[in-house]
Amino acid sequence: MIKILKYSLFDISRSRWTYLYFAFYLVFTGALFVMSGDVSKVVISLMNVILILCPLIATMFGAMYY
Repeated sequence: MIKILKYSLFDISRSRWTYLYFAFYLVFTGALFVMSGDVSKVVISLMNVILILCPLIATMFGAMYY
């Protein structure tokens, strides 16, 4: 089980999509902080985006590993 986990994490760390996904959320969070400035509004906006994008990205990664 640990071997499979290590392989999956190593494979995800080599994927360009993972870095693109991380960069998108980093830029989006920075833009929300610049536009709003209120932490609670930024968190609510991020949660709305995560609720939409996480299932799509999880489906994509699941299809790649299947």
